[in-house]
Amino acid sequence: MVGHTAAGKLLGRTDDAVWYELAYLTGAVHGMNGVADGLRVPLDFTPDATRVPLVPLLEPSGVDEPVRALFAEIAAFFEMDGPPNLYRVLARDPGYAADHWRYVRYILDDGRLARRDKALIALATSMAARSPYGTDFHARHARHLGVDDTTLLELMYVMEQFHAVNKIGSCLQLEPDMQIGLRA
Repeated sequence: MVGHTAAGKLLGRTDDAVWYELAYLTGAVHGMNGVADGLRVPLDFTPDATRVPLVPLLEPSGVDEPVRALFAEIAAFFEMDGPPNLYRVLARDPGYAADHWRYVRYILDDGRLARRDKALIALATSMAARSPYGTDFHARHARHLGVDDTTLLELMYVMEQFHAVNKIGSCLQLEPDMQIGLRA
C-alpha cells in the first residue's frame, strides 16, 4: 500500500484526506467481510445452500422498533427490500449494530471519493480478499450505482496488475522506494 500511496501522490493526489478515506473504507470492508464470512452469513443476492450461518439471522418482522428503524434506514441506503444479512446478525446487539451502521454509512457515502468509486473499491477489496459475502454484496451495490460490464472488467485488469506487482515485490523481498523525493 505504501508504494501505491506514493504513486498516487506522484500523480497529483497530494491531499492526505483522500488516503485516510480510502484506508477507512478498505479497513471497514475487510472487517465486514471477515465477520460475514467467518460466521458464514448467507449471501444476500446469490443463493448458496452451503452457507449455513453460525448465528441465526434475525427476522426483520420480529425485531423491536429501534432495530426495525435501523433495518429500514440500511435497506433504503442500499435500495434493498430488507436489511443486508450481515446486519440481521449484528442487530443481535442493537447498540453495536447502530454504531457500526453510522460508521459504515459515513464511510460509504460521498466524501472526497464518490459513492460509486467507493463501491468499486469495496468490490475490489472483497475480490482481492476472496470474500464470497463481500463480492456478492459489493458487486450488486456497484451495479446498482451504474457500474457496467466494461467498468467491471477494467477494475479486474487494474486489480490483476496490482496483485501481480505486489506478489513480485513480496517474492523478491523488495523495499518500497517511491518515498524518495516525497515530502514527509
